[in-house]
Amino acid sequence: MILLLIFLGLFLGLTIVGEHLIALTIVTLSVAVFIFWRFPKKFGLIFCVAVFVGVAYSFLNLRLNPNEGSYVGIVIEARSNYYIVWCKFERLIVYENNNSKEIGDIIRFSGNLEELVDTSLESEFNFYHYLRNLGVSRELVVSGSDAIFSNFIKLKAYKLMFLNLFDSGARDYIDALLFNIKNYDSESLQLASSLNLIYLFSNAGIYLSLLFRIVEYFLFLRFDKRGSRIGSLLILSWYLIFTLPKVGVRRILYLKVFSLVNEGKLKKRFSYVEVISLVGITMLLLNHYLARQSSFYLGFVLSLTFLLLRSTLNRGKRYQVFLKTSVFLFLFMLPLSLMDQHEFHLLAIPFQALLTPMMFLLMFSGVISFYSFPIKPYFNALTSGINYTLKGFSYVDLTVNFKDFNEYYLIIYYLLLFLIVYYFEAFYYARSRLFTLTLLATFMIQIVPYEYLYADSICFLNVGQGDCCLVRHNAYNIMIDTGGLTYKDIATEVSIPYLKKKGIYQLDYVFISHDDYDHCGALNSLKNNFNVKHIVDNQSPFKITISDLVIENLNAWASEAKDSNDASQVLLLTAAHRRVLMMGDASTSVEKKLMNAYPKGLNIDLLKLGHHGSKTSSSYEFLKWVDPSDAIISVGKNNYYGHPHKEVLMNLESLKIPYHRTDEVGSVIYYGNNFLRA
Repeated sequence: MILLLIFLGLFLGLTIVGEHLIALTIVTLSVAVFIFWRFPKKFGLIFCVAVFVGVAYSFLNLRLNPNEGSYVGIVIEARSNYYIVWCKFERLIVYENNNSKEIGDIIRFSGNLEELVDTSLESEFNFYHYLRNLGVSRELVVSGSDAIFSNFIKLKAYKLMFLNLFDSGARDYIDALLFNIKNYDSESLQLASSLNLIYLFSNAGIYLSLLFRIVEYFLFLRFDKRGSRIGSLLILSWYLIFTLPKVGVRRILYLKVFSLVNEGKLKKRFSYVEVISLVGITMLLLNHYLARQSSFYLGFVLSLTFLLLRSTLNRGKRYQVFLKTSVFLFLFMLPLSLMDQHEFHLLAIPFQALLTPMMFLLMFSGVISFYSFPIKPYFNALTSGINYTLKGFSYVDLTVNFKDFNEYYLIIYYLLLFLIVYYFEAFYYARSRLFTLTLLATFMIQIVPYEYLYADSICFLNVGQGDCCLVRHNAYNIMIDTGGLTYKDIATEVSIPYLKKKGIYQLDYVFISHDDYDHCGALNSLKNNFNVKHIVDNQSPFKITISDLVIENLNAWASEAKDSNDASQVLLLTAAHRRVLMMGDASTSVEKKLMNAYPKGLNIDLLKLGHHGSKTSSSYEFLKWVDPSDAIISVGKNNYYGHPHKEVLMNLESLKIPYHRTDEVGSVIYYGNNFLRA
């Protein structure tokens, strides 16, 4: 019990200082109150001391001197386009395409240290946060390097040689299941993701545990229990070398080793819960950044929860045990899946029950092939079967959008799930049913799009170098420009995921200011992948009324324009209790004509600057004439054009006009209650 409290306190202490400070403080205080109420005082004191140690340890962030110029580091993670090195006491990322670096390589570098910059767009995977959770906050920009020691076991080369033995379709599955490297461009992984089943490709710890059990079962036919466990470690050691960077794999390996020591020399001094706690404490002391990684804390929570539920899950016939385990695993992973996909497939649970045995069979067969050679027809047939199964599932379109939720909902969800399990295990079935109904009710609240009844907001999406704005008014959703990048599908990777997490099922209108790619490049993909009812791309003056929202194009000079920028729609509307003027890419020429046409001004509250803050727009005179309370610059970080230009920023600052840049603060939202969130 004491070791479990130390582990829990250490973990909460390490995570409490961060972006979820308030929520985690509430959790920590609640746990402390429960321990003091339910157990002797010394247990509560031990927990509090562990929390304090964790908080203190989290501030231990030693950094290298940026003026050294020369650094020696060991490679601790290696990918095809980057690797992470541990230099003395700091983790650094080094970008190098098609590198041949191996984990364990020791390298001397010359170069400079630069702070990491968040370049992620709205709703896409945030690589910056991923690196921060690994403890990486700076990049080593290398000017030269030489190897001090090269790992003689060429893991990357061997793995690549092994994967190349498979056809492309099977290769993606094997890489994901055996080595946890996912190709998100793969059609199969995209289908699994849309069905809330992507985590079936990520259950490294669960699959590995099952693999150990199978190997131990066959070894037990010849050896005793201890011998079979040692034998399974020896047999699987070659495979484990390739997967050790994965947190789930290290957790299982430590558990196996600690359990063997406990059952041998220590003569079962510790219970299995204490062994799990010892492993957790050891891993956190070795690397306190693990506390921020979901693969760490989910693995331990699942291990402890399955231990708590062991008697319940094992009651009944085998198929009942399998179904109960599948349902619990699905419910446990569901919020994390929804945080990425923001849509829920109503048949995901039966789909998971059908697909899980096929996935494990593929993983088990892949490991056997890793030690021998793959039988191509077998793997092609198995992966084809999984592909056809996924495609068949996808034809049953029973998905509902799941609105974005915060850490407080996660706390409530997992608290209710814990109470359901706790009371079910204690045979208080009435209470368990009550909390089950409560959980379902909170789930339904997240699905029902009740915001349609009162929505009044305007959001300038961070789409990189481009424009995209979403206006929500009552039951209507209007998008103004779609953005567009040549190297990324803004619709499927940015705007549609954002719409889903806002519980939006259709766009009533899409306005296209003009035909530049950074304003309309994502339109075709948006139409093909989302429900778009009306498109307004004409550049003559118009006034469109949507419910009580009036959108007016003030650019009456588009026919005289010498280029597409000056033909931009210049839209005037009232949204989120603000009069908004959106300039598209209109230049100072159009600005002068607007000033002449409306000498008394337009009484604007919010101005979206023209042409991403280029000096060809937003003249001093125009900004003074508009005199907005706020200004928006929709621009990409470190863009080729140097937007926004310093002349425009100087104009804004001299006129004391506050402004928000999407490249610095991300998406900017104005709500109808005059509240802004950036």
